Amino acid sequence: PRLRCYTRALAERGIPCSVQEDEDFFSAMEVAVVYALLQILDNPRQDVPLISVLRSPLMGFTADRLAMIRGKHPAGGFYDAVEASGDADCQAFLGLMGELRSLAKDLSVQRLMWLLYNRLNILGVFGAMPNGERRRENLIALFDHAWAFEAAGYRGLFPFVTHLRRLLEEGEQPDTVSGTAAAGVRVMSIHRSKGLEFPVVILADLAKD
Repeated sequence: PRLRCYTRALAERGIPCSVQEDEDFFSAMEVAVVYALLQILDNPRQDVPLISVLRSPLMGFTADRLAMIRGKHPAGGFYDAVEASGDADCQAFLGLMGELRSLAKDLSVQRLMWLLYNRLNILGVFGAMPNGERRRENLIALFDHAWAFEAAGYRGLFPFVTHLRRLLEEGEQPDTVSGTAAAGVRVMSIHRSKGLEFPVVILADLAKD
C-alpha cells in the first residue's frame, strides 16, 4: 500500500520514478538462468545449474525429457547422463557447451557474456516474454556488473562466478537501475539502498492510524 501511494503521488506530479523490486535480483528467471549458465561453463558437473539451463527457454528441454535422460542413465551425475545419451538434442547441447567452454578460456568475462547474449539470443528470448523490457534491463545490468568487476582489476570466469555466489549468499545484488530511471526518483527500502550514494535522500513514511 505504501509503495502504491508513493508512486501514484509522484506520477500525479509528472515525476518519473523507478521502484526497487522486493524480488531479489538473482531470483529473476533471466538472471538465474545466465548465472547458472556461467556456473556450468566454469564446471558442467553441477546438477542444479545444469538442469536449470536445460529447462530454461534457451535450451527447451522439458521435465519429461530430462526424466527420460536420467531414467536411461541413472548412475553418476546428470552431465554423465547427457554425455551417455546419443540423442540429437543432447549431442547438440554438448557440442555447444564444448564450443563455449573453449572460448571462455581466452575471453574476458565481459566479452564472454556478450558472446552468450548474441550466440543464444538471450536478450531476444527473455525480451519476448512478459515484462520483457525489465528482463532485458536485468540482463544488461548483469553484463554491466561484469564490466565493473573487471574494471576493478579482477579477471576470469571462476572469480566472477565466485563473486556472484558471494553476493547471492549475502543477500546483496548489483545496482539494476536503468539510465532512464536514474533521471527520476528511486523508491527503495533502507536495506536495498545499502552501499549506494545519492545527492538527495528523502526518508519517507506514512502516518499510522
